[in-house]
Amino acid sequence: MTDHAPPATARHEGHSGGHIVVTWEPGRLPGSNAKSTASSVTLKATTKDGKVLYDGTLAPVRSAIEGPGIPADRAEFEAPVGRLQLDMTIFGERGEKLDIDARDIEVPDLKGKTPLVLLPPVVLATRSAREFRNVTADVDAVPAPLREFSRTERLLIRVPAYASAGDNPRVSARLLNRIGQSMRELDPIPGDPRDGVTQFDLPLAPLAPGDYFLHVTATGPSGKAEERIGFKITG
Repeated sequence: MTDHAPPATARHEGHSGGHIVVTWEPGRLPGSNAKSTASSVTLKATTKDGKVLYDGTLAPVRSAIEGPGIPADRAEFEAPVGRLQLDMTIFGERGEKLDIDARDIEVPDLKGKTPLVLLPPVVLATRSAREFRNVTADVDAVPAPLREFSRTERLLIRVPAYASAGDNPRVSARLLNRIGQSMRELDPIPGDPRDGVTQFDLPLAPLAPGDYFLHVTATGPSGKAEERIGFKITG
């Protein structure tokens, strides 16, 4: 992780390899409430055998600047099953190099013999009821790369879960406090945008600022899988 750009977010879709979506936005500087001056990121995605799947420049998600010649706010590409390396270089407003970052992600084999696969939840942040409705119906909505949100935001949580036998696992989600105690169950949203994905609604206005966890569980005939992600709510 760098001080200038938080971890990218990858979304896996499909059943042989994955459709990967990578986004980013400037993180807060250490010891300060101010965000960094990072304005663009160059991203190179490479398979373990050296094949380049993506090589380009990204603007921050929700960038206010749009138009011809402005980089896209996401990278999308198909990736085979296996380990994928993401190499990033972060640049400032004047084109100066601020930092570099490298990380690996694992693209699972959803057609393999694994009885149940639960992928990490995808978090989408919205700022109005209209935006929430639009994002709920948009399978291509851009995920939030940060795990820090304002109480004025409303989160849409997408949880991908697949079973090798073709059965749809039952997916549940619970909100936990900072010490891991259960606060409440989240109700799934009817009318999921695609097979294998369950959506949950999490308004942040009723919650106090602080650290929280989202604990998701997928249950099917072949067993159970669990995943937990942490996030922070600001004032």
